[in-house]
Amino acid sequence: MRKVVKFFVFVFLIQGVCFPQTFEELKKRITSSRDLERRQAVYEVAHSTLSFAPQLLELALESDDIFTKRMAVSGLGNFITLKSFEILHRCLRDELAVIRADAIVALANFPKDIIQDEILKMLDDTNFIVIKESLKVIGKLKIMKARTKLLKLLDEKSEIIRTATLNAIAELQIKEAFEKIKEIFEKENSLSVKKSALFAMSKIDIEKAYPILRENLENKDIKIALYSAFVLAQNMDTSGKDIVKKALKNPDPQIRIEAAKVLLYYDDDESKTLLKGLLNDPDSSVRNFVKNNFKTEEEEK
Repeated sequence: MRKVVKFFVFVFLIQGVCFPQTFEELKKRITSSRDLERRQAVYEVAHSTLSFAPQLLELALESDDIFTKRMAVSGLGNFITLKSFEILHRCLRDELAVIRADAIVALANFPKDIIQDEILKMLDDTNFIVIKESLKVIGKLKIMKARTKLLKLLDEKSEIIRTATLNAIAELQIKEAFEKIKEIFEKENSLSVKKSALFAMSKIDIEKAYPILRENLENKDIKIALYSAFVLAQNMDTSGKDIVKKALKNPDPQIRIEAAKVLLYYDDDESKTLLKGLLNDPDSSVRNFVKNNFKTEEEEK
């Protein structure tokens, strides 16, 4: 606790001073009965450098307007102070799941040592949105203390939670999870879970994942085959080129976009030619994707 207090004292000392008249003016706007005026005030405070911003945003949390409350919670994440931490800590117990989830996202801006225990507790929340956001923060901040809970969450019924758990495990590279994830991939029906399982295996141990990824280039589900090619391409392996070329002829424009994503990782003349060809694709979404992500040799000059 002493370390937490010392950190916030340091932050407070390097912030600006308080201007009472400005505080009162903003307080009046932030407690206005008019939605637009109140929301504008919250936005301005949330993106300011005012030392008393957390106090004003705390006032905004008293509003009945959910949009105002969510803006205030998100804004608190911009002020790494003890006051903000205390307010966000309370928000983790809010009756509204979206407020609890927003508080988790905001707390991700604070030092890991200060927030990790609170984030771990939120994995026991009853709402999948809250758990999902907690898992994102765990992966982002690499909170290794979550290992045991993550392995248990792989058995969750919710597809959304299983997917988010796999993504967190991938970021933490939990080696003992590899065989369990391989089993999940083989039995799972959900596309999002299967894709996250492939990605997680590649992050944990790419050498062990290579044969699984290459085998699935022949998967009957073109989406799994393409994603296998994508993960291989991310690891400098071009063995998925044949399935990618086949996918470019698929009538589904989204499949062609997925194929283009793989081609972007290939650095050979044939792949560049194939990408240039997609600039004339009959579907505008395909053309726009390639135009926004691929530069021709003429454009690079």
